[in-house]
Amino acid sequence: MEATVTGRAREMAILTGVVDDAARGAGGVLLVRGEPGIGKSHLLAAAAGHARSRGVLVLATVGVPAESHLPFAGLHQLLRPLLSRTSELPEPQRAAMLAAFGMSPGSQNVFFIALAALELLADAGPVVVLADDLHWLDDATVEVLAFLARRIAAEPIAVLAATRSGSSLDGRLVEVTGLDDDASRALLRRHAADLTPATRERLLTEAAGNPLALVELPAAIRAGRWDDAAVLPSMLPLTARLESAFSARLDDLPAATNALLLAAALDDGRGLPSEILAAAGVTEDALTAAQVAGLISLDGGRIRFRHPLIRAAVHHRAGDADRRRAHLAWSAVLAEQADRHLWHRAAAATGPDAAIADALEEVAGRERDRGALAAANIVQQRAARLTAVPADRARRLLDSAELAFELGHHHLVRSLVDEAGPIADTPREQSRVMLLTGVLDDGRAGDVAAIRGITEQARRMAAAGEQDLAGLLLVGAGRRCWWTEPGPAQRRAIAALADELPVPEPVRLSVLTFAEPIEQGGRVIAALPEVFAATRDPGELALLVLAAYITGDFDRCLEVAGPATDGLRAQGRLALLGQVLTLEASAAMHRGVWADAATMADEAVRATVETGQPDWILAARHVDAAMAGLRGDTGRAGEQVALIVGDDQTSAVASSAHQSRGLAALASGAYAEAYDQFRPAFDPEHPAYQRALQCWLISYLAEAAMHSGDRLEDARLVLAGLEELAVVSPSPALHVSVRYARAALAPDDDAEKLFRDAIDRHPARWPFPRARLDLAYGSWLRRHRRIAESREPLRAAREAFDRLGAQGWSERARQELRATGESSSRPAPDGWQRLSPQELQIATMAAAGMSNREIGQRLYLSHRTVGSHLYRLFPKLGITSRIQLKDAIAHR
Repeated sequence: MEATVTGRAREMAILTGVVDDAARGAGGVLLVRGEPGIGKSHLLAAAAGHARSRGVLVLATVGVPAESHLPFAGLHQLLRPLLSRTSELPEPQRAAMLAAFGMSPGSQNVFFIALAALELLADAGPVVVLADDLHWLDDATVEVLAFLARRIAAEPIAVLAATRSGSSLDGRLVEVTGLDDDASRALLRRHAADLTPATRERLLTEAAGNPLALVELPAAIRAGRWDDAAVLPSMLPLTARLESAFSARLDDLPAATNALLLAAALDDGRGLPSEILAAAGVTEDALTAAQVAGLISLDGGRIRFRHPLIRAAVHHRAGDADRRRAHLAWSAVLAEQADRHLWHRAAAATGPDAAIADALEEVAGRERDRGALAAANIVQQRAARLTAVPADRARRLLDSAELAFELGHHHLVRSLVDEAGPIADTPREQSRVMLLTGVLDDGRAGDVAAIRGITEQARRMAAAGEQDLAGLLLVGAGRRCWWTEPGPAQRRAIAALADELPVPEPVRLSVLTFAEPIEQGGRVIAALPEVFAATRDPGELALLVLAAYITGDFDRCLEVAGPATDGLRAQGRLALLGQVLTLEASAAMHRGVWADAATMADEAVRATVETGQPDWILAARHVDAAMAGLRGDTGRAGEQVALIVGDDQTSAVASSAHQSRGLAALASGAYAEAYDQFRPAFDPEHPAYQRALQCWLISYLAEAAMHSGDRLEDARLVLAGLEELAVVSPSPALHVSVRYARAALAPDDDAEKLFRDAIDRHPARWPFPRARLDLAYGSWLRRHRRIAESREPLRAAREAFDRLGAQGWSERARQELRATGESSSRPAPDGWQRLSPQELQIATMAAAGMSNREIGQRLYLSHRTVGSHLYRLFPKLGITSRIQLKDAIAHR
């Protein structure tokens, strides 16, 4: 190790720095990347030694190919020393983790498992997590490590991972390259001092600074695989050279030892030495010989290969026939362990096998029922591969695709659907292909023919008695109308079918809203209270949130979103939670509940990023950017805009983009720019046109037009078109927005009456639109020299904007008041406005009496991180403990 680490001063300094940061309470993630044998593992081992010298706990896991199909196998290996502490975890987290490790029955919710891991590590800290051969760890473990990596900045946790290739972990990257010439020569002299000069130079050239090659290639020469270095196969890639080197060492071993090594290479990581010996049909002498040869070791009573390439060499050298025989031997040894027995039988199969495929499908069903979706997906895929009948194969591929979608593995979903599509020959399976394709393309513009095809398939499924599938297809068709504009005929057809089919009311209302938000708005708004009262399922509540939002019924949207988000959090359905939070944040923003909107938008961004939903990430970031822009937080708005990638290719996302940019421009007083951003949302020929979202943008367009005189006539033409919609729809957002626009754009003779009408009819719980209305009316009065009358609405506007933290509008209200002769000083900075959205959310929950653990469980943070946030926010509020939070928030 010392020789390998020699010459790695830069890399070691980085690794030890991350370890030292964790010891001081600041977490970090470091990814060590390089080719096989380059010294990654030695660097991790050296970092572990440094950590132990500082009294830091070290936990480690190593990926091996044989265990990559076992969900959470790597995590179990990592957390085994901490499992005695699981009794201290909140019940949902404890139950999910124990179920994942096969220690109790229950559902395996990956986010609960990841949060449980975070809690265990945070409580055990400072701790260094080592993940070697990350590329061979099971997907579920890597997903948990990625979850941890995004949350440990304030934790005493360092994650150091080594991999050959790219990774989903976010963190600092260290590329490990070959040793320099001096270090290479020193290492070669240490392990092979007797080489001839010519052989030494050839090996230095072949190894190219790779430490493992410098050690193993001389051993291969001594083993006689090559007579000398002159005949080394120079065209082989380095990994193959090393595998050949290891294979050369295998040639001199007894047959029994090679049989043992092959049985160990095919083990799933759960085999005891006695089982491996039985599978190989050998005695302990073979085990001893393999240990003496330095190829394996006993670690915690388990057989471990000294290096992954040894396992690979054993595996490749054996050949297909040898591997099949070894798998069959394993299946015989494991005859009493049904699932492991079946897995080895499946691995030994040379072609389709109906009996094995049926048995695998039964196992997949059991795994799915207990919430082990990752395990179920792996088994289901294998069942599909062993299925000869095309229709059955398609069904199993689609079952696997649905599991992959729930796990967020969208690339795998598309691959499985593409494979199943050509052989899906029943209406039901064709519907599932269509549905999964539609879900994958959610947020993408779709042509009218595609939408019509989904609609017709929904009708066929309903006629065949597949009501649930029909409803899902119908929602998919409706969502296409939201993301793009298929034309009035197709929208009417979808709405008519929603009325015709026997689908649940939340499904019906959501489809009606997607398809015809204006025409069906009144009916949907009227039905929402009764349907909401009768609905408990969080997924159906999410559909009602969508319906309320799209119809502009923001009060109902926020009312329904509360129980919807509570239920989705409790079930760990983070993907749908992110969608609901995005809509909830937007509704709160437009209504003027800005403190809530900021925290919702922040959480929506984190949830959509966490679950990898590209279009919802865009939507959430747009809301967050708009919210920050409205409050004058140009830094945060700029950060979110910089992170927004994509072409805004759909009407809904493009409209949201123009909205967020326009609101930021309006807040800063850049009125012409704001107008130009808002205007495309009202143009049916523009990609940003969106029938529903335009309904609550007209007041912003009118405000921008008021301050840029050359736009007034154009804005009045736009308003005229919205007036027609207002006759059809009772949408609260539409009518609030239209009433403002009427007054703001009216000729002087009509303006006062329209302002008074808008004020008298304004909803009580919409403070931001009301403050804008007061500012516009007060400004109109002042311009018409009604100075004394203007002050009351201007004062009301100033006070409301101050409470909201709407800096741009607050300053304009003060300017108007100064123009009336009334001084108006700026308020002292409000500590609450200095809180980040997440700090505000945590402070609000703590003030409501929630414990740090309860807050962490809701926000997917550790209780230590929650405590750290509270510690930092207390000085901003001028308090010293959480006991004072309740009073502080009451006087906010």
